[in-house]
Amino acid sequence: RRAEVERAIEERNPELIIFYGHGGPDRLMGSGTKAVFSIGNAKLFKDREVYTNSCLSAIILGKKAVRMGCKAYWGSIIPVFLPPLSGWAFRMHQNDGILEKLMTPQLSWYDAFDHTFKVGEALIKFLLAKGKPLEAFMTLSNNNGLRVYVGEEKK
Repeated sequence: RRAEVERAIEERNPELIIFYGHGGPDRLMGSGTKAVFSIGNAKLFKDREVYTNSCLSAIILGKKAVRMGCKAYWGSIIPVFLPPLSGWAFRMHQNDGILEKLMTPQLSWYDAFDHTFKVGEALIKFLLAKGKPLEAFMTLSNNNGLRVYVGEEKK
């Protein structure tokens, strides 16, 4: 699968890579535990923007990708929680950044991050008001784990 992903990127030359799947500190995983992106092929992110909600991937891979020329890397530094009863809140929170960026291209990645963080805070308050403390905690954790790297800076 890794070879297929690499070939598709080389053939299509996308400006933006959106990846939804599992991750680790230094990888994004395809099926099972096999990495489709890792430090070894992070050069594929050069001159591109990457948006992922994969667990832990912003710890090493995101930073390395940006050092190798990735324009922006959006990811998480923690395991991402999927609230069992509030999947809609999870989807709203996890997709907010990319939706903001796609709908308002002139928006900076930092502004998209700030918007998503505020959406997360609003969701936490809503979930608490609805008597869903576990889902609120998971959203809080996910919100606090978000990172966006642009150049050498982080937010």
